[in-house]
Amino acid sequence: KLQRTWHMCCKFLSEDEFAKFILVFPVFKVEAEKKGVAWDKMSPANNPFDQTRAVITASKDLNEIDVKMRAVGMGLSEFYPALMKTTLVFAAVMFDTAMTQAKGEMEKSKGEIAKLEAQLKDPKIPAAQKAMIKAAVEAAKAITEGVAGMGTLYESVPKENKDLVKKYFDQLKALFDAN
Repeated sequence: KLQRTWHMCCKFLSEDEFAKFILVFPVFKVEAEKKGVAWDKMSPANNPFDQTRAVITASKDLNEIDVKMRAVGMGLSEFYPALMKTTLVFAAVMFDTAMTQAKGEMEKSKGEIAKLEAQLKDPKIPAAQKAMIKAAVEAAKAITEGVAGMGTLYESVPKENKDLVKKYFDQLKALFDAN
């Protein structure tokens, strides 16, 4: 599901669409707060899509929000896809640094996994210890595969989108109040 959402959201993001999003987002944020949906720091715990849905659900008159947003440059029907693309590319750019570090750790993990797998073949190691080693190997492989999968998702983001977000990264970081 995440991969399908990622591909859908990471289609081409034009500079015009992005510029409108930058102008409209603060209006959306104010309207969200008026509706009782606080836009806290952007984080996995504060999913921007859930927050957007909460604003839309809390609003009895979507037309009111749409009119205010259109006055600045983009209505709700254009805003939501732009929000999805922008926030996912923003997260991908933030993820890039972590991914570089994670790749080094993954290489170390592969070596550790190989050592543990070799211990599983050692007849001198008791069965109970082998069971613990096997569980550790499976957990390490799952983590390594998860990180590798995220790298594949990041690589699927169009370079133009990443370049655009990098160009305005500091502005987006302040806009999203992200760390």
